[in-house]
Amino acid sequence: MSTFKKIFVGLLCSLVFAFTVNGQELEKWSSSNPDASDALGNWIKRYPAAANYIVAWDVNHPDRSQALVAWAAANYQLSADNFHQLHKDWAELDTITTMYMDATRAFLKLSRAYNTEITSLMTHPGGLKWESEHLSVAATTETTK
Repeated sequence: MSTFKKIFVGLLCSLVFAFTVNGQELEKWSSSNPDASDALGNWIKRYPAAANYIVAWDVNHPDRSQALVAWAAANYQLSADNFHQLHKDWAELDTITTMYMDATRAFLKLSRAYNTEITSLMTHPGGLKWESEHLSVAATTETTK
């Protein structure tokens, strides 16, 4: 086997392992944090357009969404507008704080109520997306029973 093939196979195995470990950890998140998972699921159902936007933002800018959750916990009385003022150069906050303000307020409230749990979820790359997809599948399964 050539050196290139060995490197490629090694990288492929590493990626498969990483995704499997991450998926297993995320599966445990939901069952280990049922109240936070339920609250997140309810938020997603109530604000599907905003949830899709914020999930996509998390996928593309996980450092920024993690910063929002950390800021929410540290600044309990402040609004998303205050966070936006700190990060005027983050264009996506324009959309989040105008089009989806009610959903953003609810997300901040959720992040504050379940800060440890939501922080834990969002430290996984793509964790918010994974959870939202699995919550949607679970909700669909429940309604078809």
